[in-house]
Amino acid sequence: MYSIERLNKFLWCVVILMLAAGIFCKYRYKHNRLTIYDLTWQTNDSNGQIDHRWRYFIDPQTHLPRKIEKYNKPDPNTDYILKETLLITYPSDDEIEKLFKAEPLGG
Repeated sequence: MYSIERLNKFLWCVVILMLAAGIFCKYRYKHNRLTIYDLTWQTNDSNGQIDHRWRYFIDPQTHLPRKIEKYNKPDPNTDYILKETLLITYPSDDEIEKLFKAEPLGG
């Protein structure tokens, strides 16, 4: 089992590696009670540079993502194009309780 301290250290290492790789995350704004962050970076392919943006919609009370939008911008003269949207749901406390009652730990 991982401790909160170990998880926090891991997450800070991920942030440092992202910054070193040129991946930037910045706070955008609040929308419908969700905090929005943009994670942006660039890659190169045979056609040139591609800008990427993943937009995270975070619940400020639980700190869990609720939605992620993935965008690409293949041409610097165009706007970002939405490529994928991930909607994230979580089980309720009742659903988790039923799962543990149905499947006891250890078999």
